[in-house]
Amino acid sequence: MADTVAMVMEAMLPELDDLESKGYFSRSELREVIKKRQDFEYNFKRRAALKRDFLRCIEFETKLEELRKHRKKALKIKGKRGPAETGIVRRIHFTYERATRKFKADLDLWLAWIDYCKSSNSTKQMSKVVTKALQRHGHVAALWVEAASWEFERNANVAAARALMQQGLRHCRKDEGLWGEYLRMELLYVARLRARREVLGLPNPESAEDIAQLQRQQREAKEAARKRKRKGPQGGRGAEEEEGAGEGVSAEEAAHEASEAAVRAVLTGAVAHLVVKGAITAVPRSLALRQRLLRVVGTFSFPG
Repeated sequence: MADTVAMVMEAMLPELDDLESKGYFSRSELREVIKKRQDFEYNFKRRAALKRDFLRCIEFETKLEELRKHRKKALKIKGKRGPAETGIVRRIHFTYERATRKFKADLDLWLAWIDYCKSSNSTKQMSKVVTKALQRHGHVAALWVEAASWEFERNANVAAARALMQQGLRHCRKDEGLWGEYLRMELLYVARLRARREVLGLPNPESAEDIAQLQRQQREAKEAARKRKRKGPQGGRGAEEEEGAGEGVSAEEAAHEASEAAVRAVLTGAVAHLVVKGAITAVPRSLALRQRLLRVVGTFSFPG
């Protein structure tokens, strides 16, 4: 046990030296930090290590990091980021990792780690933590919401967020809260897409007639694509090059039409409608679910 603790403490030396050399903490203060960390390490190595041991360590390191940030601002410490700036945060993540390894079934620990990833702006770590948490607690709808929200809000990846919501619903099909959050995300995407199109000077459907027109255009585009597929490429003798060029243009046009059709589907509420339909199909007898979905829709204002 002593040898293992000594190795962990030795690994902290670059961070501690950097904290002192940059003026964050005095040598006497760092001696206190070393003593506290050593005590925590011995507690972790006990055969019956307790959850509160890990939480106390995390609390201590969190306060230490807050003090470091305060002194950085007060003393106007500048320079390249080094072990002094990253070491405490890395230790907090390391402590969460050890805690969740020992208490895998403790959902509160996983959620606390996710919250810390967000508050510390640990983007890469966040993805790893959410993945591990979902592997262990795939039946918990709140984790799927966290994962999808991270992709949607932080990474601006709507496709990934939608895929996570759909995967979560395969695990938690009857969770009414998850259906509500999925609908909220889709409606928020519509609102943001409309705002972006307004900035770019592109038209948005503003009335029931506009929506109906977009839907007609979507049906016509699908029908035209089916006709082209049935007709197939045509070309006379010696016209292989022209035929090949024509196929390239058709593929490009088809891709463009597919993209436009997807945008029209979102703008006309087709995706949100599918979410509502799926929710009612999954939980057909729930009045509370219908009320929840209506409340979500009521928080948005769309013309038409």
